[in-house]
Amino acid sequence: MMVDEFYRDADPILCQGDIIREIPHVNLKPPLPLTVIRKEHVKYGNGIKFAPYEYGLSAPKDGFHFDQGEQVLASCQVAFGMVLSHGCEIDKDPRYRMIALIRPLSVAPPEGQEIIRANNNLSSCYLPAYDEIMGESYVDFRRITTLHPDFLRDAERIVSLTDDAVKYVQAQFFRYFTRLDVRPDALDQLPKLP
Repeated sequence: MMVDEFYRDADPILCQGDIIREIPHVNLKPPLPLTVIRKEHVKYGNGIKFAPYEYGLSAPKDGFHFDQGEQVLASCQVAFGMVLSHGCEIDKDPRYRMIALIRPLSVAPPEGQEIIRANNNLSSCYLPAYDEIMGESYVDFRRITTLHPDFLRDAERIVSLTDDAVKYVQAQFFRYFTRLDVRPDALDQLPKLP
């Protein structure tokens, strides 16, 4: 697929395949234990402090509330991201957006770059350069973050993918999860869900 067939001007509304600049990509990783961060009032005065609780080692007085959600300490990388959420999810779900990390191809070793360009690395999806804004890159399907839409509201959307390019990314994503080979045009043969 040629570059001019891959990208189009960003849609007026957020859609699957949009590429966005400076998106937070969150990752829980060692050596830190799972650490819950709680706002607590200080004993004297009106101040608030942040108190860390290491899961399994310490706990707040009222215990943990993971069933409701807890704020945790995590690693965060700010980089380009691609919207993976389907358009109907974007329209109907006001809480969640799935965003995949986009990495510059230049950080991969030369032999790895050719493997990624040929889409022979199942965990990645090659993206051609876009103008002067984004060099050759790849979507890293191992790094998908769920964000609240507020993180995207004022974010700079760089470009949208064409319909054919969205199918290309969907096919690569399908290959990553299933380890089954599928061509983008084969997606058109599958029955559409309501």
